[in-house]
Amino acid sequence: MTTRTDLVDYKNVLKPLTLAQAIEAIREDLELTKVEMANRIGISKSHYGSLVNEDLSISVKKAGEWARKLRYPEKLFVKYALQDMLRRNEYDFKIELI
Repeated sequence: MTTRTDLVDYKNVLKPLTLAQAIEAIREDLELTKVEMANRIGISKSHYGSLVNEDLSISVKKAGEWARKLRYPEKLFVKYALQDMLRRNEYDFKIELI
């Protein structure tokens, strides 16, 4: 069985994941529908659709809340949120959290 960290790290081998990609990978691993995942993290189905399509910029605070709700390390979700912000603003930096 894939562990929570293995799932995300495995998909991170080729390129850095976005927060949306990580959440979708987790949803698939948990075998949840998009509606179930939206409910689990406390957003509407339409908001979840916008998240998956990467139409939204997710705050660090919100990323941390979702990590806690899904029982994943906050550090991982915060990293993805920060990386997404940099990428959207065309900065080619890599985030490393200690």
